Amino acid sequence: MNRACRLAAGAAAVLVLAGCGGTHQQQPPTGPLAAAADQRAAKAVAATDPEMTCTAETFGIAPAGAKTIDEVATVYAWVYCRSKDGVTGEAVPAAVGRDGTARIPRDSDFSSDLDRIFPADVRDRATGGPPADLTHSP
Repeated sequence: MNRACRLAAGAAAVLVLAGCGGTHQQQPPTGPLAAAADQRAAKAVAATDPEMTCTAETFGIAPAGAKTIDEVATVYAWVYCRSKDGVTGEAVPAAVGRDGTARIPRDSDFSSDLDRIFPADVRDRATGGPPADLTHSP
């Protein structure tokens, strides 16, 4: 085995042993479940301010193995809201319960709130910023 191959094999072994990348992130839902989760998140966050119009993109659900929206206890989503006059807008990560309660990190304690609100298997997506196409919605 040549030196380059040994180095590559060694580097790969170190990455595997180190866990390479931290906590595994769950895959976002797709299809009808994603659409229903997006709707739940957008509706809940919009209800906090009737002057806003919101859209959402779900990046996780709990339980992660849910197959239908009725099985989902919590939706984790980036929600983009803008004023109905179109002057202001903001994207926020939100956790929305089955009852429609939205939990959003506060500016004053953003990083602690992220740790408290979002479980490890979705937290990287909550901290990574909204998808670029979401901020061009409603």
